[in-house]
Amino acid sequence: MKKKNIAAISITFLILLITAGCRSNKNSGTESAATEESVVEEAEVEEFYHLDANDTFFSINEKGEKVGEFHEEKIKEILGLDDKGDFVNIITCSDKIAICICYNSEVEEYGYGLYAVNETLGKSIELEKVPHSYDNVDYYKGDFYFTYDDKELICSIEDSLEYVVKEADLGSIADKLENEIICIPYRHMNGSITRLLDEVGYVIVRDFSGDGYAVMQKDGTVTELPQRGCKHYVLMCYDKNVVFFQKYFDSYYKSIPIGYYYIKLDTMEENKLPYEFSEESFYTVKNGKLYWSILSEQDKSADILYKKIYYASDVESDTASVLAQTDVTPGLEYDITFHGDNGLCICGDNIFIKAASEDNVKWFRIDKAGDNISLADMDLTIKTIQR
Repeated sequence: MKKKNIAAISITFLILLITAGCRSNKNSGTESAATEESVVEEAEVEEFYHLDANDTFFSINEKGEKVGEFHEEKIKEILGLDDKGDFVNIITCSDKIAICICYNSEVEEYGYGLYAVNETLGKSIELEKVPHSYDNVDYYKGDFYFTYDDKELICSIEDSLEYVVKEADLGSIADKLENEIICIPYRHMNGSITRLLDEVGYVIVRDFSGDGYAVMQKDGTVTELPQRGCKHYVLMCYDKNVVFFQKYFDSYYKSIPIGYYYIKLDTMEENKLPYEFSEESFYTVKNGKLYWSILSEQDKSADILYKKIYYASDVESDTASVLAQTDVTPGLEYDITFHGDNGLCICGDNIFIKAASEDNVKWFRIDKAGDNISLADMDLTIKTIQR
């Protein structure tokens, strides 16, 4: 997404863009008829995820199919934003509803607003019942979850844009935090506290002083991690069994990264990753697999300047397998790195990456049949390449 004057947004409206996560482990059949009915109802709730494409957000379902898209310029028109200084940032979306933060220069005071937009119907509504101080928004189980520190609100929005807001049930976490704050990593596959508790089973918390991390269960039980007394760790991501950190050294002038480490929660054993890559090419971890990428060395004599190779590394065996490989050729004037979580997205069992095709930069789905790997064109164009 374009970075349009984000620094100018007041702190009460600062919303971090989190790559939406992937739901798994849906409930199966149960003994009682009442429980069976609830399972059926839950099965009808299809999960959606978004792929960021600068001025456009694509909505993807668990099957990897495009089910909707949202356009900044169209949303600006719906919101009546005409001035050149006005802007819209799409935060997340379902198949029909986009959550946006906008700036309207004609509005007195701050001019910022939080809106739900149904682009198909050409309708919008300001979410006045949702405090604008929330720093994360996640679409999960058919609702939008607004998170701020140890608080979370569930916003249920109809296609007609009628909505209700209620507090999320986070168990005893809020009561047991005391001097701790909940950490939702920037590169984590999940967005809300509710999703973390459902899919991962715990949240990572950190002391207000920044002095180390701990695991907190929904009942408030806290298990300290080996880094508890050390400030020289930055949380990257975590799943049910493992937590990843970046370790650094403070020199006189700056902090110097010295490697990536992971903690296996069953043994609390700390290990260093045997792979060398930069912070920007560290994506996420899911089901015991770490996703990352590297750029090959530039070959000035070849038609291909770089190769970008995507990997999935199994934590238990410390082995890495190639997910996909893309080429960067001379004359392609676009960001060849595509690093960070904006370059790779996991939706259900689908993995998407950004790559170039002819005159377009696009989202592709990685397809694997046996030892054969290919990229499926999802017709999700990001932008036209300027040669």
